[in-house]
Order: sequence, then C-alpha cells, then structure tokens
Amino acid sequence: MPERYRPSNSHESREAHEDPLSPNEEKLFKIAEAEEQKRPVIQDFINFDNSQEYSSQKIAADQAELDVYDEDRKKYAKTKRGVILEYVIRQHFYQSNWGGDNCSVIDTTLYDDEKNKIDCVIEWEEDGKVYRLAVDVTSTQNDMGYEPKARKIRRGLDDGKMGQMRYFISEAEGKKIGSVDSLPKVVLALGRKSIQKLSDEFAMSHELFVQAAATKDVRLKNNLRKQSVALKEKNPVQILLAEQIRDQMIDQIEYCLGQLLNELDRDFDYYQEKNADDNKKFYSQLNEVLKRAEDLKYFPEDVESFLLFFFNQNVLQDRLSIQHPNKIIQHLNSIKTLQPILRISNNLVKEKSGIIEPEVLAQVTARKNKNVVLRNIADGIRNFTPPSALRLRLAA
Repeated sequence: MPERYRPSNSHESREAHEDPLSPNEEKLFKIAEAEEQKRPVIQDFINFDNSQEYSSQKIAADQAELDVYDEDRKKYAKTKRGVILEYVIRQHFYQSNWGGDNCSVIDTTLYDDEKNKIDCVIEWEEDGKVYRLAVDVTSTQNDMGYEPKARKIRRGLDDGKMGQMRYFISEAEGKKIGSVDSLPKVVLALGRKSIQKLSDEFAMSHELFVQAAATKDVRLKNNLRKQSVALKEKNPVQILLAEQIRDQMIDQIEYCLGQLLNELDRDFDYYQEKNADDNKKFYSQLNEVLKRAEDLKYFPEDVESFLLFFFNQNVLQDRLSIQHPNKIIQHLNSIKTLQPILRISNNLVKEKSGIIEPEVLAQVTARKNKNVVLRNIADGIRNFTPPSALRLRLAA
C-alpha cells in the first residue's frame, strides 16, 4: 500500500508573505491546521469502482505528480489566514448553518486542491436533486490573489469548462463519486481585517462555551450557550460570502449570455427560416430578450427573473438548441448549470439578511466596497453589453 500523503507543516513562506497573526488568529490557525491533516487522501480510492482509472498504478502516478510539486508547495504554501478562512468555510457553512438547510461541505484531496484549485465543495439537496459548488478560498488584501483565479474561471467558460475533480466523495449521496466535472466554481476571499475580526468573535464564542461548561447555574449555562452559538450562527461574514457566491453567478451567467449572443450575431443567417410567420415569432422573442438583457447592466439583481423569461421563449429556444458547430449549445448548457446556484445563493442572501440585526447589517453593507471579490464583480457587471449589431439586424 503506497504511503498516505499528508499536507506539509512548513510555514516558512506563509510567514514571509503576510502580516503577523493576532493571538486569536494563532489559536484558530492551530485548530484549522489540525483539521487540515484530516482531509481525504487519494490512496482511499485505490480500486474504486473496479475502474482502471483508480488502479494502484494510476494513483501512484498521481502521487508522484504531487511529490514533484512538493518543493513548490513549500515555497508557495497557503497563507495562515488562508488556512483559517478555509477552515471557517468548511466548518460553518454546515455546522453554523451559513449555507442554509440541506447544506454540506466536503473536503477535497490534496490532489484536487493542487491540480484543480478546489479547496472544498459545497453541496445542497433540494427536491431530490443535488447541486454542487466548487470553492477556491483565498486570503487577500488586493486584486493579486483574486484576479488570476477569476480570470482562469472565465477562460474555462469560453470553452464550456467549469470546475472538475478526480477524487470526490459526496456527503449528499453518502458515497465516493470519483471524477466529476461541470462544477460551478467561485473564489471566496476575505482580507486581513475581516479574518482578524472573525477570529476574535470565534475566540469570544469559545470563551462563552467554556464559561457555560464551568457554571452550575442552569439558566446561566443555557444563556451562555445561546450567546456562544449566536456569535457563529449570526456572524455577518456569512452574508458577505453568500453575496460573493451570488454575484459571481450573476457575473458568469451574464458572461455566458454575452458570448451566446455574440455567437448568434455571427451565425444569424443560419437561424433564419423560410417560413415568415416562424421568423416573425423568432425575431419578436429575440428582440424582447435583447431589450431585457440590456437592462441587466443597470439591474443585475434581475438576472434570475430574466433567465425564467429567457428559457420560456419557446421559438427562440428551439432555434438555439439546434445542433450546430458553434458554441451556442455550450453557453446555453453553462447558463443552465449556473442557474440553480444563483437561485440558492440569492435565497441564502435574503435568508441571512433577515437574521442579522439591522445595525450589523448596515456595517456589512458599508464594508462591501472594500471586499475584493464584490468590488471586482460589480465592475464586471457594469460592463455587460449585449451586441448592438444583433439589434440592427433585427431592425433591418
């Protein structure tokens, strides 16, 4: 049996690239680092599903590939705050209900972390279906940590590719899945001050829990425990993270929509038919879609209702769904894959906004422009413009 690989404990590069941690951050980091050692390993998949893809030889080859990266991993290890943020997301999207009901968070193997840049996967179960979101976590003070990751996700959308994993274990299905692809993917990021504040609040929650355990007064014990739980379950950071998911879904959907409309503009003649009545319906529906799409630049929060309208345009959808060697089908499928995560995250933002005290909610709103993800996404959404050439073709 090949030796199981566990993450390195080297912190040399971490300390060189970030400001010193506060005492509470150090405490939370130690907890997070201990949890990091428990992540699944690829050797658990040997002979999985009796597939040659998971033979001991194949997995040994994957391990050898990871070993080659070992020196780079020591040089460019995750920052300590990055490890803290990963831990918080993995633990509290589920344990403290940050992800809402029927949510679970799955650790990835080091292979999928290193090769596919997925730190964890969030699963939601709804109406007998499982929806998954791949998450890349970063601790960042500026665009340097976020932008390259966001660009890579967008480049994948150009080719119809989303997050993919080789070694996946589903909590919702209660079994090993192995390879999965077409995973919507987001980057979740917080800066130094946010992570420090988060660590302070978690330390306070732990102290309240310790006090509750030490007292014999039943009423006081229950009160202290409620305060301890509330500090985590009502932590405003969960709204920022939910908004990051929602806004990245809006941005990615609008990007795919823009690409789809550009493809339609280039191949417009192909979608015209000899039947004048059918063409009239097609032109009418496409005109209305373009009109509503242009409004998204100013009202991006309406993208969910726009999609419901868009996929209801039967003649337009029939034309777009014709198999053709362009990328229209690809972008349609991407939009359909992203749509459920948009709905879930949008509902999550609404739900969590309702449980946070108004004055705390106001503070969160004031901090949004300082968050690197939300700031960049807002800039991208404002730049969304459907092709004007297509409107001119319809008017001709």
